Amino acid sequence: MKSKLYFIIPALIFLLLPGLSHSQTWKSVKSMPPLRDGAISFSIGSSGFCGGGGEKQGDFWKYNPKTNAWTQLANIPGVKEGRGFAAGVADGKYGYAGLGQDSASQTAVKRDWWRYDTATNKWTQMADFPGYTRDAVGTFVINGTIYVFGGVDSAFDYLSDCWAYDTGANKWTLIGLMPDWIAFPSSFVINGKGYFTCYVSGSNGLESTDLNVFDPNTKTWTTEASFPGTARQAGAAFVLNNVAYVGLGQSQYSTIYGDFYAYTPGSNTWASVPNFGGGLRAWPSAFVIGGNAYVGTGSYVSGNSLVITDDWWQYVPSALSVNELSAAGDFICYPVPAKNFVTIENTLHNSNEDLNYYVYNMAGQLVDAGKLTNSDSKYSLNVSELSNGEYLLCLKGDNIPMVSKKIAVVQ
Repeated sequence: MKSKLYFIIPALIFLLLPGLSHSQTWKSVKSMPPLRDGAISFSIGSSGFCGGGGEKQGDFWKYNPKTNAWTQLANIPGVKEGRGFAAGVADGKYGYAGLGQDSASQTAVKRDWWRYDTATNKWTQMADFPGYTRDAVGTFVINGTIYVFGGVDSAFDYLSDCWAYDTGANKWTLIGLMPDWIAFPSSFVINGKGYFTCYVSGSNGLESTDLNVFDPNTKTWTTEASFPGTARQAGAAFVLNNVAYVGLGQSQYSTIYGDFYAYTPGSNTWASVPNFGGGLRAWPSAFVIGGNAYVGTGSYVSGNSLVITDDWWQYVPSALSVNELSAAGDFICYPVPAKNFVTIENTLHNSNEDLNYYVYNMAGQLVDAGKLTNSDSKYSLNVSELSNGEYLLCLKGDNIPMVSKKIAVVQ
């Protein structure tokens, strides 16, 4: 669980996208008062919401990206001192908050559940969560159903149960057990399936990079390509253009991270993307408004002291211009247009190394990324998940700079 004692923290190393390091994708926005970590966050419509936190806080705020301003709302109810490391999600109409710590003590974890109405700025108590009291849970919202899973109870025991909350019926249903006992996962939803990774495992007390996938139709769990960064917990995740971005977090309460990686489900591949603009961070908050993501708050370490933050940063996927991506490329790709696969003939070098690839739409937004495996100096790129249109395909190898060419897709 969260500790105020930290030890050796490595220097921040920026791992920007090769060849595109001059492009700024993180933009500082208005800070949110006061300092906090372990807060809840979600978005509804054109606004982002964040509140509570591990510093005994129960305040609740709304962010307006048009005015770049925060407005304080009705406090999160049901607690005496505050609500930290709780669950916070939205179903598109209402926000929901519950569970978490009602103080800095693990023995004060909760099971109550509240609905927030943006139209009235009021909280309404709903059916209590029927499982053990807990904090540090994972959450999904899939087709209007809220899933809450894992976490740590008042006795510091890790949990592995998964529950579904029917927002219309105000009813909880036990789905079953998870693949592991987990806490502080990074979770996201793409194409009707829930994903979580970068969590601490109750089976051994160590962080995991496993990527677990939940199918709500079969109520089963599978695994996909593991998170490529260092194992961690208490990070951030968000989804833009059907690409998931996962990063930040901490491991063993001694190392904090600032890197981010992009996951594309269609190709089941990961690629590094620009580091977080605010540096090293754990227990942050995140939400998506329109085509941009916002990440902020959280903790980092300076010397032997834990520093709580209030800064927020906007991730701008369209910050890369077409001109920046249109460097001449000495490779051949066909057919044009392509339907399911693009074949790439490697004339870039004579070695048979694998290549990292990045696919951008014509607005400069990353829509796919991963690694291509060499096969007799040829590569095959699956484009079956892409919509009709033109894209820029960028390639990068250990021995070559970033190069790109335009491709077309017709399904």
